[in-house]
Amino acid sequence: METHFGLNYHETAETTNGRFFLATSNIPSDDPGTPWHLHSKEDEWVLIFSGALKVCVSDEEYLLKSGDHLKIPKASWHRWSPVKNFSSHVMFLFSPAGIEDMFREWDQIHGEIEDVGMKYGTAILK
Repeated sequence: METHFGLNYHETAETTNGRFFLATSNIPSDDPGTPWHLHSKEDEWVLIFSGALKVCVSDEEYLLKSGDHLKIPKASWHRWSPVKNFSSHVMFLFSPAGIEDMFREWDQIHGEIEDVGMKYGTAILK
């Protein structure tokens, strides 16, 4: 299985004719989470298989637990972080596909990810 930037790739643009990218991730409880960011090209879905994540979308905050899911519309500022003492197994789905190439590139660099993100329509706040 292809893995980049902590994501296990299950379906990509190559296997879905560009319709979606599907990945899973095991997120430890001490993971710092993501900075505020937005995807200008993709809607994103988050599904919690086990554990819990706090997901902020614009000015709304959601506590997602096992079995919960959330759609994050494209161009929405968002971030996620683990809930203290909860490691999580999570599925991420992006539609349309293509953003998986950004994660591939991020795996190759060490340091600033903002420029690569912008190349794929992802803006990141520092």
